[in-house]
Amino acid sequence: MVTLQLRQLDVPPGQRLLLHDVSWAEFEAILAELGEQRGSRIAYDNGLLEIMASYRNMSRTRKSSAIC
Repeated sequence: MVTLQLRQLDVPPGQRLLLHDVSWAEFEAILAELGEQRGSRIAYDNGLLEIMASYRNMSRTRKSSAIC
């Protein structure tokens, strides 16, 4: 078994990462480590964890560029 730390993961904007066989306790630990101000969305369903990187920061840049 290989163990990775969350800081080792890099999910590009608009992409997602799927992790299989994640327990509820592991999911809660991941949420606690990422904190409330994370730049990604997290979904969990029956052992499947999905981490989705949002375009939020890119959208703000595009909007401010378009206004100038």
